[in-house]
Amino acid sequence: MLAGHIVRSAKVLICVTNKHVKIRATEDILTLTRQMKELWLFGSLDTLNQGNGVQHQTEEDVEVVTKLLQKLVEQKGGKA
Repeated sequence: MLAGHIVRSAKVLICVTNKHVKIRATEDILTLTRQMKELWLFGSLDTLNQGNGVQHQTEEDVEVVTKLLQKLVEQKGGKA
């Protein structure tokens, strides 16, 4: 009879623990979404330009690397 109470108590403890884990995960998700909303509202999260500045910088970087590679090939006596 005592063993049955212990098993039942262990199952209740597991259920309570699982409930607390789910609540904590939900709180973390809410915190994350709140932070994303704040970033979006205050302009740090760039959703409208969709990274146009990054795209422009990448294109400039590609041009610089291409020119450097061409110079390197010319110095080695090859053709670009």
